[in-house]
Amino acid sequence: MNSKKDIIKVKEKLINFLISPWLLAMPVAVIIILFLPPIKKYKIDLIKTGVRDKPDSFVTYSDLDGDGYSEKIILFNNQRGDAAIKVVNQSEVQMGWWDFKGIIYNDTPKFGDYDHDGKPEIYFISNYLDSLFLNILSPAQNQSFITKQQFVTLANVKDRLNDYSVSNWYFCDLQLDDSDEVLFHIFAGYSLQPRRLYAYDQKHDSLLAGPLMGCQTYFIPTQLDEDQYIEFLGQTSSTGNMLQGMNIPYNDRSSWFMALDHKLKFIFEPIEFKGHKTFLESQTMSVDNSTNILVLFELFSDTPLNPCLLLYDSLGNLIKKKELEKPTSKEYYTLLFHDSPNQDRLLLKDASGLIYKVDDNFNLQKTGQLPGNFSGQFTSFDIDNDGSDEFIFMSTDFERLYITRIDFSHTAEIKIPFEKVYYYLSKQENGKNAPFLYVKRGDREMWFSYGFNKLWYAKFPIWIGIYFTIFGFIQVIRRFQVIQQKKLKAREDQLAGLQMEAVSTYLDPHFTFNTLNTISSLIYKEEKGKAHEVLTRFTSLIRATLMQSGKVARTLSDELEFVRNYLDIQQFRFGNLFTWEIKNEDNILLSIPVPKMLVQQYTENAIKHGLKNKGKGGRLDIILQHQDNETRIIIRDNGVGREKAKEFGEAGTGRGLLTMQNIFDLFEKTNKIKISQTINDLTDDSGNPSGTEVILTIRKL
Repeated sequence: MNSKKDIIKVKEKLINFLISPWLLAMPVAVIIILFLPPIKKYKIDLIKTGVRDKPDSFVTYSDLDGDGYSEKIILFNNQRGDAAIKVVNQSEVQMGWWDFKGIIYNDTPKFGDYDHDGKPEIYFISNYLDSLFLNILSPAQNQSFITKQQFVTLANVKDRLNDYSVSNWYFCDLQLDDSDEVLFHIFAGYSLQPRRLYAYDQKHDSLLAGPLMGCQTYFIPTQLDEDQYIEFLGQTSSTGNMLQGMNIPYNDRSSWFMALDHKLKFIFEPIEFKGHKTFLESQTMSVDNSTNILVLFELFSDTPLNPCLLLYDSLGNLIKKKELEKPTSKEYYTLLFHDSPNQDRLLLKDASGLIYKVDDNFNLQKTGQLPGNFSGQFTSFDIDNDGSDEFIFMSTDFERLYITRIDFSHTAEIKIPFEKVYYYLSKQENGKNAPFLYVKRGDREMWFSYGFNKLWYAKFPIWIGIYFTIFGFIQVIRRFQVIQQKKLKAREDQLAGLQMEAVSTYLDPHFTFNTLNTISSLIYKEEKGKAHEVLTRFTSLIRATLMQSGKVARTLSDELEFVRNYLDIQQFRFGNLFTWEIKNEDNILLSIPVPKMLVQQYTENAIKHGLKNKGKGGRLDIILQHQDNETRIIIRDNGVGREKAKEFGEAGTGRGLLTMQNIFDLFEKTNKIKISQTINDLTDDSGNPSGTEVILTIRKL
């Protein structure tokens, strides 16, 4: 027995715990938090926008004098058709204007401090007739500058337009003489040449050219051995512009695995990977304390070939190879690296933005997620002055700017306004303050700030606040429910009390005793059949009264059944003084709830005040109708009428009708069902009283 009680107590405690506001608030708060805009650890803010004063110019920033503030460098073609550079300091004061022979195309000035004096030089390429020149603007003493122009190579002009591009600039000390060479790639288009890497030694005023080749390959600096000299690994894509039989080595119908030494000579004979619309990327990979080369060969077409990972030693000997499975035919992988690749960590990215770490056995381990519309090309700056670079990149549709940490984590993003056109980025130093990210897009200029989001730590109090807000809301609802339940209980108690008051007039001792006397008389007369019938009706009446004593309402069907039994008993008691009939004219549903004794009260009044004093020929009709979305109950008798009843001393006090009206009012508040009563005095053709009609109208609110 005790065990059952213990089980019941445990169940009650468990139920109370499960429905406690503390627990109920938890899932609701979690759902709300999940749908809130994410609070990211770092954020990007748009500081200001502007329009370039020279629409066709190229604007960038660099600290040319080492004072911690960036100067604004504007590269443009002047009115004579020559290239020009204008330098403006942070106070918008022009520091100088320099002209160079030739014109510029889609290229921004580059900066490199070849002599490591803290004052970077400005570099760019100009085109004069069929010649390409490297132009240098070098800071000197007293805020003066020195200009230099170095011939690089001949370039073809197609349809009076330039047919070349310059990209992938690097500054490396190739000779280990404490001065950097500036390296850049020139890629011809349909004219095919030149396509090669160049290095200019500013200290010794000498130009070095890489191998002649037909494919478009750019090289990234790395170190393949321990001799301290810089080597270069090639990254190739096959564009398929060259025709068969053209006498240019390393055609662009294939991708090529290449490596150059510090003299821009091949370390080993290039290895061909045949296939149109393919690309090849390579990067150093440390395996067993040896520096090897990881190669990714990939297709950016619907060709159902799988990409490959290959491992070579520093002399181009294949060590191992592994095919990668593609989730779909259009899926592709790319290596993630920047100007100074991390040799201890090699990352691979697929087209959906997933980042994988590649181990020594070429197994791919998921380590992060970039946005799916990540363009794949990015720039690295220390944009928040924390001593470590961040990665900055655009979406493929040029609509969003993204910045991630050095490990590609904590992606911050912002929507870029203005037209969707090509862009370029620069960093504007602001002394001790965090720098700005400058973005040029068409003729528009934008400045962004990037840094730690102070709301990152505030999100935890926000989450706690959401939880307690939900908790408080649930508590308020519960308190309101308790108040409403108390009001409802009070109404029901009041309604029950009124009904008990009404019942006292229906089943008072006189009715009960008279009925019992009638049954006793029938038994005495040995009219057992009639006695049994009356007793059965009376028993049903008493049972219905007792069984529904705790209820304030019942269905119209139960109410009519109660009235039938009552009328049968009264009809028998008064010796068939009257006849009665209940008619459902419109076949209305009898399942609607009504207050107990709704019809009984008016039926009793019809017999007591009208039919009993009429004598023979009494008639009582109860008619059910449906009209205008309302249920109508008509109780009609052909008795003496209310005025005549007063002469017999049978006029009511009106207390019963008042009680019923109070019941109706409470029933409306409790059940949202409105009941109204209308009492009509009936007359014959001569105007004499001929009975009474009560109309009860029931309507759902």
